[in-house]
Amino acid sequence: MTVTTVIEIAGAILLSLGGAGAIVIAAASWLGKVWANRILSLTAEGTAKNSSGSEVTWRRRIDCCRPNLIKQSTSIASNSRRSSAFSPTSGRS
Repeated sequence: MTVTTVIEIAGAILLSLGGAGAIVIAAASWLGKVWANRILSLTAEGTAKNSSGSEVTWRRRIDCCRPNLIKQSTSIASNSRRSSAFSPTSGRS
């Protein structure tokens, strides 16, 4: 066995290990993408369900309170007009 034969065998072993390593890395990368996409889609679906439920809840709360809010806002506006009519600075320019 000569030195060149040993170098050739060592090079072949290293090359085969490197090729196998590249295949393992590529497979792991692909599998990671698949899992990440699956987790992302599940999270997005869950978020969409939660947000639509929250939106419905808030709309119901707003709709039930809307008449009271309108009454309060018109009452405040009319009170502010009345108080500004009687303020001592309203007639001065």
